Amino acid sequence: AEPGAGTKDLALGLVPGDRLVEINGRNVENKNRDEIVEMIRQSGDTVGLKVQPILELSELSRCWLRNTEGLRREARSVKSEEQIAAEQAWYGSEKVWLIHKDGFSLATVMKAESGSLPEGKVKVKLEHDGTILDVDEDDIEKANPPSYDRSEDLASLLYLNESSVMHCLRQRYGGNLIHSFAGPNMVVINPLSTPSMYSEKVMHMFKGCRREDTAPHIYAVAQSAYRNLLTTRQNQSIVLLGKSGSGKTTNCQHLVQYLVSIAGSTGKIF
Repeated sequence: AEPGAGTKDLALGLVPGDRLVEINGRNVENKNRDEIVEMIRQSGDTVGLKVQPILELSELSRCWLRNTEGLRREARSVKSEEQIAAEQAWYGSEKVWLIHKDGFSLATVMKAESGSLPEGKVKVKLEHDGTILDVDEDDIEKANPPSYDRSEDLASLLYLNESSVMHCLRQRYGGNLIHSFAGPNMVVINPLSTPSMYSEKVMHMFKGCRREDTAPHIYAVAQSAYRNLLTTRQNQSIVLLGKSGSGKTTNCQHLVQYLVSIAGSTGKIF
């Protein structure tokens, strides 16, 4: 069975793509498959495993495992007590992005006495150093709670503005999550950086899936086009946009690779 199958909490269980580090406290990174299997067999009724998740595969794997359990996206988004408390504290203060020449910085809007500031000005306190500034209202944009930092779909952001979109993309990229939905579109950042995301096993995670049940990935675009092709019997098109060297050709190769693989597979899974 695949890692994670049958766990009570799939979000905390093993997922395909996890790298096995230890078995019962013993390091197995340099051991071959047969040695690892034998160690597990000799463990008796219980075995302790230590794994290291591959960040760029974790989102795909969890989404795929949850789909195998028949859970819809709405039913999965259960927040912990810590997340709820953090969000309540966030909403208790007005967090904003202060736009400046070097980018944008997180700040908190401070209450000011009526008439103490010129019209069109607000007082903010920068989060990183506590500096208090009087800035133009046009130079701030509402910030989303931390739970939205790695949203799979940019269109789902509570406050949809340029600073929040850039922050979300930066947070996702920092976790090797280079694909992000943007409504019906997809944003891909530097597709040459993570070859582990484009294997046969990853392709298998998307076969037969609907668009709303998949994690962001270029294969999700190909799967959606293929599914629409078969269900509507109408031609489909995928348009890749980006400057020279941004990865359009590479992504086109991934699209064709997926379509060739799924169209050549046995069965009528679409």
